[in-house]
Amino acid sequence: MSAVVNEAELEAEMAQAATQTSTQAVTLPVFSQLLEPEGIAPAQDFAVSGKLLCNQLPGIDLRAKIRFIIGDHIRFELSHDNEVRRLLKHW
Repeated sequence: MSAVVNEAELEAEMAQAATQTSTQAVTLPVFSQLLEPEGIAPAQDFAVSGKLLCNQLPGIDLRAKIRFIIGDHIRFELSHDNEVRRLLKHW
């Protein structure tokens, strides 16, 4: 029984570690030079969710560039303009 619990705990820890390392933190230069000019804002729970909010879906080239710099597990989510502006001011 304890071996099953330990395996489950180990799998959970590995999944959490993979999530943490697959997404880089958004630094001020990345935000101010890459995201902000395009109207893209990290969600408040970005460290956990990896969501970037925008009111228009960025082009495929820009999405690829952002994923290359920040990490592959980034998700773009359409949001209301007011929410995106609020998050941009938050940063």
